[in-house]
Amino acid sequence: MALSAFIATIIPVFIDLKFGACQPNTYISTGFGNNQYGTKTAYFWTYPKSEHVKNKLMKITMDGRTCNAVHVNLVSRHGARYTSVEDMRSFSALKQKLKHNFTNKTYNFINNWVSRYPEEKETLISALGQREMAYLGKHFGTELHDLLNGTVSTDGTPISVQFAATRKTRTQESAKYFFRGLTDVLLGQNLRETCYKRQDSSYTKGMFQFGHSDTITDLAAGLGLFNDSDSLRADNYYAMQNRKCRASILDPFSTHFAFILYNCGGTGIDNYALKLFFNGKPISIPKCNSEACWYKDVRLGYKQFIDGCDLDSICAVEHTPGVIG
Repeated sequence: MALSAFIATIIPVFIDLKFGACQPNTYISTGFGNNQYGTKTAYFWTYPKSEHVKNKLMKITMDGRTCNAVHVNLVSRHGARYTSVEDMRSFSALKQKLKHNFTNKTYNFINNWVSRYPEEKETLISALGQREMAYLGKHFGTELHDLLNGTVSTDGTPISVQFAATRKTRTQESAKYFFRGLTDVLLGQNLRETCYKRQDSSYTKGMFQFGHSDTITDLAAGLGLFNDSDSLRADNYYAMQNRKCRASILDPFSTHFAFILYNCGGTGIDNYALKLFFNGKPISIPKCNSEACWYKDVRLGYKQFIDGCDLDSICAVEHTPGVIG
């Protein structure tokens, strides 16, 4: 009986594979809404592609003052990746269980099914993850064009942008594909406009950092985001279906926070504002209850983390070589 229930549950997965539901190049256009896979959800399944608008993020208004973007700080999870070798082997084990426990000829295709997940690629960024990262690079290169234009030399060397990644290959590859998307926009537009404008490189215009699932969830918790009024329990499951803290929304592959700093005229701290974006959309900063806040107010609100964080001690580890440049 248990085996029958098991087969009834798992066979539809193989049917989908047989008839093309998971064929290459279909998931970006058909996958939106399949956001039921927790932290293993593809970015485009929860956040579909949208048109990039040139300089859309370059200006905001604060108290009647026009403010211009002067810095962007991105914290991103790596792009979609291959699963672990343990999971890969479980697929083959599952095939053998199915193959030896029923004889229904309708499912003979299972005998010829071959896993698309080679063990040598375990946990590495996939082709979909590469596209996710290139898409995000193009997004920021376009919507912050006037800030980032000139931050990459014509030979593809970063001038006033920095990249950081963990020691894992998938985060370093994510940084590279993001950079590729960024340079495609910046250098491509420069070539079309037959000019190259080198910006002031006296300070860092952009900081792009690539980490893991925990990177995002820990940052969200520190900021005070996605807090629900009640805990998720068995007795309130249906009432909590629209909860804020949902892994497929909070932490799919390539999920990211972008902190954009704006100057509103003048050089003092009182003349800077900060706006927070989560996966391309502005989100209210809890400590000031607004999407855009004066920088001094944000810093004061998170003073305990900023002043109480000994980065020299926390980061006293062996550094990885530069992933870009």
